[in-house]
Amino acid sequence: INLLNLFKKIYKKKIIICIHPLYDIKKISRVYKDFKVFKYRTKEFIKKSFIVMFYDSSSLVDAIVQKKKIIALESDLYKGKKNLSSLWTDIIPFKTINISKKIKFEKTKLIKELDNKISLYDKYLVNFGSNDQAEKGNKKIIRILKERFF
Repeated sequence: INLLNLFKKIYKKKIIICIHPLYDIKKISRVYKDFKVFKYRTKEFIKKSFIVMFYDSSSLVDAIVQKKKIIALESDLYKGKKNLSSLWTDIIPFKTINISKKIKFEKTKLIKELDNKISLYDKYLVNFGSNDQAEKGNKKIIRILKERFF
């Protein structure tokens, strides 16, 4: 919450929290009472975002494809265990912020650092992304199944 309030103040942006479909929105909204909390609208808000922060989410792929500024969140809460965000930072070295520590950064320096990381997304997209953007994934699966099995 401190990190989110800091970003809200420094960058003068609204903070939107998008939660997993299985999370209890009432409970999460009480925890983040000063922020808007949404379910089922992650893609929409990633598209509109200035910066995307995450702990662990497959929705991050949308932010990568859209070349968004991305920050991976870590916490000492999981001391001795691997942070789930590390699963991503092992592939793409995103800027990480440990929310358990005192958070300090320079406004323009952070943006420059985040912008510089965007060029690293291309390697991920080449290795793990679809190389056929002309055909939707579900249509491609159906077409391939028909071709191979029917």
